[in-house]
Amino acid sequence: MPERLLRSHFVRRFLDNDLISPDADRHEVLAAISAVLIGGGLFITLMMSLKFLMQVFQSPGRTAVLALGDRFFFFGISMTVMALGALASWNALSLDARDVAILGPLPIERRAIVRAKLASVAIVAAGAATVLNGVTSVLYPILVVAKLPIGLAATGELIFAHALVALSAGAFGFLAVLAVRELLHAALGTVRFMGVSVPVHASLTVAAIVAVLLLPGLSSGVAERWLVEPSPLRWRIPPLWFLGLHEYLAGDILMRLPHGELPRWIAGQEARLAAVYASVRPSFGGLAAVAASALIAVASVALPAYWWNNRRIDGAPPAARGTGRSWFARITTAVVNTIVARHPLAQAGYWLACRSVMRSLPHRVSIATAAAVAIAATFILLPFVADAPAVPRVLLLVPQLVALIAVVVGFRHAMGLPADVRGNWVFHIAWMGDARHYLAGVKRFGLTGIVLPTMLLLYPIYAVLLGIERAGAHALLGAALGAVLLQVAMLGTERLPLACAYAPGGTLKTRGPVYLFGGIVAIYWIGRLERAALSSVEGTAIFVAAAIALYTALGMIARRQADARNPCDVAPPLEQTTQRLGLSD
Repeated sequence: MPERLLRSHFVRRFLDNDLISPDADRHEVLAAISAVLIGGGLFITLMMSLKFLMQVFQSPGRTAVLALGDRFFFFGISMTVMALGALASWNALSLDARDVAILGPLPIERRAIVRAKLASVAIVAAGAATVLNGVTSVLYPILVVAKLPIGLAATGELIFAHALVALSAGAFGFLAVLAVRELLHAALGTVRFMGVSVPVHASLTVAAIVAVLLLPGLSSGVAERWLVEPSPLRWRIPPLWFLGLHEYLAGDILMRLPHGELPRWIAGQEARLAAVYASVRPSFGGLAAVAASALIAVASVALPAYWWNNRRIDGAPPAARGTGRSWFARITTAVVNTIVARHPLAQAGYWLACRSVMRSLPHRVSIATAAAVAIAATFILLPFVADAPAVPRVLLLVPQLVALIAVVVGFRHAMGLPADVRGNWVFHIAWMGDARHYLAGVKRFGLTGIVLPTMLLLYPIYAVLLGIERAGAHALLGAALGAVLLQVAMLGTERLPLACAYAPGGTLKTRGPVYLFGGIVAIYWIGRLERAALSSVEGTAIFVAAAIALYTALGMIARRQADARNPCDVAPPLEQTTQRLGLSD
């Protein structure tokens, strides 16, 4: 009974987060996420299956080769999305300080607590993998062979193989993140692990989101790109391992089917693609062995390390060692407090935003997601503009604009999350009614900590494409645009950044398409204005002056809004007439 109650408690801890919004019901959000995953999987499956359903004369060889890219995409999505799920629950994967402080003193066996926590992790991961892969695993194999002479038993084998490999790929992604976390924890100890956890988690999150965004491009031409020619890259791409596992288990099912009478041109194409599949067939065994070995390896590392890290529950979380700040931190603090944010409230807003982004998991995920979108957009768009003319085209300037919009939107969402709901009472006690300087400090961190680093990271790329001087002018215009976008994003915020419980706006559901269309139009026209400004020094100066004037005007509007803000209203507004009490236990 205690272990069952603990397991139920830990599962609810994954679903509810009272440190973000204590009165909100997260089940509605989770239901929406599940609907998006199921509906998105259904839509993608139908769109990918059209090329098979629209064939008048479908043949086994063509079907087998065309399906390689689709399965690569499905297995890659399962792997990366499950890895993102593990990263989103980074702190909840293991017993945290809150669990130790509450459960440690209770007369409950340590093994029961660890088993319950591990079981809850497995339940949540299995449920997420089932929701993600359930529809595609059943529907895609049926649609692929809908017009082929195949029996019910062979179709069932295809469904079973697809579901098994998709779930295995998802388990690999989840266990890989868990293995990295627990291995670092076991090797460094709790105190040192807390120091490296932030950069490791941020790097893994950015890498996983970039992988998700780049998967559609990587899945095209899988056979010709990595399988026909003996490329060493195929041994370094995890989705390709599980594609080889699927073809090793069920690849012969399609190739054994008769192709029947085909027109001459289709028969020639069928013979060529069947020969391509036959030439890459021997490599599937090696890829399948790598997939199985990798899955066993990450499980063999993650589970023992997990048990080792949770072997002691003494009721008190380990205290961090008191260490002085480094010389770099002292210099940075002095520069910020002297030049960037001189007013005490501006310093409070600046450093609270900085610490929240660096140390809080939800804030870090928001910024990492925005950074990943910016990186993926840069990788996707720059190959189209590699040959830059003397006067840059609008398309060449688009990656920087997209990156700016992505990081500013991510920063705006992060500032809508509380630093810690339990600390909101500090604002009640210490608030003096001056929101101007506090908001100015938050926005100055967005400019110096988010926008300017983005420009610095993009500068080497544009220096190669445009030259050093023109790339510097482009970065200057980008910094001016970033400051204006930051002012626009922070306008209309009725609640004090980082001080109020999270209250979802809900406008994205109805206005999302409008925002998307408006963003595309705005990016195009801003790109044209920037292209005209880069044509001369005078144009660059006029563009920067206009941006400064617009920034100043928006700042005046923001100050008026700050005067009318009630910052001590830190609880989210209750839009529902009833609340779920959860008194059934």
